[in-house]
Amino acid sequence: MTKNVNSNKRLSILLLTLVFIGSLSLLISSCGGEDDEPKPTELTSITINNTSVRTEYYVGENLDLSGLVVTFNMDDGSSEDIVLSDFISNGLTCSPVNGTELTSSNTTVIITHTKSGKSINLTIIVNTVEVSEISLKDAPLKIEYYAGETLNLEGLVITCTLNNGETKDVEFVDFVNNGITCSPNNGTELSEQTEVIITHTNSGESISQSLTVHEIEVTEVSIKTAPTKINYYEGEVLDLLGIVVTLTKNNGETEDVELVDFVNKNITCSPNNGTELTEQTEVIITHTTSGKSEGQVVNYMKVFDNDENVYQVVKIGEQFWMAENLKATKYNDGAVITLINDNTVWSNLTTAAYCWYNNDEETHKNTYGALYNWYAVSTGALCPIGWHMPNDTEWTTLTDYLGGVSVAGGKLRETGTLHWKTPNTGATNESGFTALPGGIRALSGVFAYVEIAGYWWSDTEYSTGSAWSRDLIYSNVSINREDSSKKNGFSVRCVKD
Repeated sequence: MTKNVNSNKRLSILLLTLVFIGSLSLLISSCGGEDDEPKPTELTSITINNTSVRTEYYVGENLDLSGLVVTFNMDDGSSEDIVLSDFISNGLTCSPVNGTELTSSNTTVIITHTKSGKSINLTIIVNTVEVSEISLKDAPLKIEYYAGETLNLEGLVITCTLNNGETKDVEFVDFVNNGITCSPNNGTELSEQTEVIITHTNSGESISQSLTVHEIEVTEVSIKTAPTKINYYEGEVLDLLGIVVTLTKNNGETEDVELVDFVNKNITCSPNNGTELTEQTEVIITHTTSGKSEGQVVNYMKVFDNDENVYQVVKIGEQFWMAENLKATKYNDGAVITLINDNTVWSNLTTAAYCWYNNDEETHKNTYGALYNWYAVSTGALCPIGWHMPNDTEWTTLTDYLGGVSVAGGKLRETGTLHWKTPNTGATNESGFTALPGGIRALSGVFAYVEIAGYWWSDTEYSTGSAWSRDLIYSNVSINREDSSKKNGFSVRCVKD
């Protein structure tokens, strides 16, 4: 019995020992014993944790990953958020790196965990920067022109509005570099253009700049230089050589035009150059396109003697003759010509003298003029300055021009019978000479033949006692050339030097 009791005691002690050992093992296990460490977790994936990060850009902007948060997802189901500032310490890299200047080829940012090789792609959009609109900022300095001027776009500035919201001001000097063209081109000679079209070629956007192009017009015509000749006698032809006209235009410019260019510049003259003058005292010079005109005064000359008698002038052929008989009582130097009324005194004279027909100045002066002996003619001072007594040859030149002595008389005589006796045969006065029958004072001192015949001296001496003269009679169309006594009193016509 004692043996069984002892065996039971030993069995109980053994059991208690086993229980103690087991409990101790459990205790050691729960306290993390060195021989039972937990297995490490592993990164299984990376995800992007927020959507606030910027993903759309324009070419040239820098990558901005501020605000980016990624999440580490572990194999034990745990996760951890990593902000951008902790990327490096957590072994994360970005390609391209934050701050990179972007191009259109950048479409993805690759975020990589270097140790595990795990990565995630952040899709980005990089838009090309384009012009969406252009507008005029500053107009050119010059927008008003006259036809023929060249376009000058200096000062032009346009504003390009970009699709990224930015604006860019482009001066004219930089148009080419910025793909901007103008139509018409700068420097184009303008005529009827009313605007310049400014175009950004890549975008096709365009705007217009209005222009005003005035047609050049003449606003005034003025005489810059008068013709060389402005003094004329009746029958001379107008000679405008030397004239220069200034055309003033609405663009402020002036143009001097010489006579040879009048036709090309649409300038006319009235009367025309080369016209035989009668009584015109002004030449009207007109620019036909504008209607502007200016007058050039020409002096229509009459002949004056020292008594201030005025004489009409006529051109016959190339000669200029007085169209009236001389009635001067003074020489052209102012000296008085001797007036002789007495017949006897007259007949004995060998010096210069004059008289009025029948000694009746009031009746005969204005119509027939005075009668002069040849001694007065021979002084060389009887005619006004610039005029002279015709010589015999000059009388012949006149009658030859009129067809010769056989017919010249009728062409020289005044028509009608107001002054000439009927029938005044064949008188046409087509020459304009207007010869009148002033009569004669014979060498005896007697007056005769008024209204019947007219007699005129030449200054050519025929002999000691006579000189050449011409006479006309009412009944004959011829003109007579005679050598006449120097004592006779004849009418005088002067011819221009």
